[in-house]
Amino acid sequence: MRIAVLSSRFPFPLERGDKLRLYHQLKGLSARHELHLYTLADGHVTEKDIEHLRKICCDVTIVKSTLWQKVIGFIKALRYSWPFQTGLSYSKTLHRKFLEDLDKKGIDAIFCQLIRMAPYAINVQHHTVLDYMDAFGVGMQRRSQISRWPLNWIYAWEAKRVKDFERSCAPGFDERIIITQEDKKALDLPESSCAIVPNGIDTVYFHPGKTTAVNFDVGFVGNLGYLPNIGAARFLIQDIGLAWFNKYGSSLKILVAGARPDSTLTSLATDFVVVQGWMEDIREAYASIQILVAPIFFGTGQQNKIMEAMACGVPVICSSEVAKGVGAIHLEHLLIANTAVEFVEAITQLKHDEDLRLKISQQALEYVKNHFSWEKSVQILDKLLDAKYLA
Repeated sequence: MRIAVLSSRFPFPLERGDKLRLYHQLKGLSARHELHLYTLADGHVTEKDIEHLRKICCDVTIVKSTLWQKVIGFIKALRYSWPFQTGLSYSKTLHRKFLEDLDKKGIDAIFCQLIRMAPYAINVQHHTVLDYMDAFGVGMQRRSQISRWPLNWIYAWEAKRVKDFERSCAPGFDERIIITQEDKKALDLPESSCAIVPNGIDTVYFHPGKTTAVNFDVGFVGNLGYLPNIGAARFLIQDIGLAWFNKYGSSLKILVAGARPDSTLTSLATDFVVVQGWMEDIREAYASIQILVAPIFFGTGQQNKIMEAMACGVPVICSSEVAKGVGAIHLEHLLIANTAVEFVEAITQLKHDEDLRLKISQQALEYVKNHFSWEKSVQILDKLLDAKYLA
């Protein structure tokens, strides 16, 4: 079967184990299907990355995102009541090329990643599948609640546009998928449903085995330019760190690691707090901490950092919201905490109870292996893309 894939972002990095969801989906689908990728590229794309993708895609069509393209897309978003993120991802050049190729290449099905690319595929006379990934409207609304003016107003405005578009574009696709049951409920789609297609973890790449000295008591890993992650890292450093000091009179050794660290985080670095930016091999961050702490209270979808830590044998303490996203159980796969004091108590438990720490680590590893396989995830998507299964 020939499948056209629409993506608002070039699916890189390709050299690392923590590859994007779309990359794993492409790799899995390529075993049975002929893939044609259509994507925008915001930054520089190397020939090496393109060649890597061509090993799994029959052809790759890349249109470079430009300021003029974004201006035109912004105007279209205003005109058609699209979310601004959808408008900024619209390229007339890419759209025209995509439509020309549908019949020319004998495309059988279209896989559209994110509502950002929905205008390219809505109501096209082919079998179509939309990957919402997360309930982004809810996520945007939560951002508005923790941001200051004028960002709170901008986020609230965009949240309404995203929510409206999530609902209105649903009937334009034959099938819809999303990562978690919680996000499916949050979408609240009228007369439409979504199949759950969870993320997976490459447990060959992420696996137990310390290659780095354990230099930190706790750590947080994630995109440090993303608002919910910024909030979580600040909560770990300031709230949990202070609660620990007040209780024990000593400082926790904390590692915060990830791309694009926000200036408000780098300013919090001390002798006991290291804010590490981009790491070529993120496994080194997991190997250097005793416990992963994820106090994320505003976010959607599955937190891959949780599953990566579990796969690496690192015990996890997280908020109830994060635990729901991966379906994990308190004191079986991880520990749940929702206040600074509760996090301190959970950290104390894991630091002082070696049997508990070992039990949590082992059960979490088995849980990830049994429930978050990319192979199983792609099998679900494969059936939804193949129209013959729907007869």
